[in-house]
Amino acid sequence: MYLNELKDFIKDDDIISFLTKNIYDELMPIMIKVGDLYKDWCGECMRCPENGAYVYNMMILRGGLVYPVIDEELFDFEQLMMCVEAAIK
Repeated sequence: MYLNELKDFIKDDDIISFLTKNIYDELMPIMIKVGDLYKDWCGECMRCPENGAYVYNMMILRGGLVYPVIDEELFDFEQLMMCVEAAIK
């Protein structure tokens, strides 16, 4: 699945898993329900990376199945959250 297809696929209670880099350039894993990530992003952003941080190895987990998200180009966290927002609003 490609990033631009997420808005037609992703659901509030899906689990999203991805890697990003922290301010020390170390890989940081994130695994959270999509709805919780969106609420955090709109609020205090305690668990979110910076909007410009690149997202790597992203997967959607639903009902015991894993859906990898691939793209020819790198995408950042803000691009991901724009797709999430379009899907769950």
